[in-house]
Parts: sequence; structure tokens; C-alpha cells
Amino acid sequence: MLNSDMWPSAGWLDALLAVKRTYPFTVPTSLLVESGRLPSGMPEHVRNFGMNPDEFDAAAFEAHAATLRRERAIEAGRLYMPILVDRQEFADVGGYPEGNPEGTTGDKDLIRRYVEAGFKHMTALGSVVYHVQTGEQLWP
Repeated sequence: MLNSDMWPSAGWLDALLAVKRTYPFTVPTSLLVESGRLPSGMPEHVRNFGMNPDEFDAAAFEAHAATLRRERAIEAGRLYMPILVDRQEFADVGGYPEGNPEGTTGDKDLIRRYVEAGFKHMTALGSVVYHVQTGEQLWP
């Protein structure tokens, strides 16, 4: 799953799939480069490549992503999107809740339930994605 205010770099999905295939009891998410509009859970990767589709610098982002990308490397998960889920596993843990449960977010609640079911939340360092942090919008 990929939010509409995100721009994936080359190979992002293949990297998520490689983690899931290598470590079946994981729920892999991407390494995000965030715009800085909001505080980031990965502050070491904040860099603004544009805040809307008209000003987004795709070439500069792709070049930056290449400097960060570490194929087949993983670390403990910190952020929640993009996320690769197995459809049956997703259904088995109850999928996303309707709305945000009291005191948390839907993303955190979903990951909590995956962990309770024996999965590890991992960041796939080969899957680099830009997060504009503006919510739903149309991109080219």
C-alpha cells in the first residue's frame, strides 16, 4: 500500500518483496525521505524535494535515493507506509481499523496486531520513498 502523497524510487517494490520472501514473518515498510513539513520518525532522512506535483524534483530525489539505498538490508521498523502485506495475513490480523482507535493511529494499531501475531515490523532499506506529507493529492 502506497499513499498518494508518496513518490517511490526505482526498485522500491522489489525491495519490499525481497524482504518478505527472505523473512516471511515480517511486515516490511519502506525507508521514507520526508519533506520536513511535519516532524519525522526518521529525522535523519528529512529533505525537501517539493511540496506539490508541479515543483517535485524527481531526478534529484532519485539521485538522493540512490545514495541511501541498501539492497537487502533491513532494520527495525519505524514508519508505517508504504507497507507490503500478504492479503491472508492482513485479514488474519484484522486489517486496518475503521478510523483511529482511541489513543493511537490506525497504522500503529495494525502493526501492534502484527507483532502480537508473531511478525516483526521491518524497514526495507532498499525501498526508498519520498513522502510529501500533505495527505491525499494527485501526482503525475
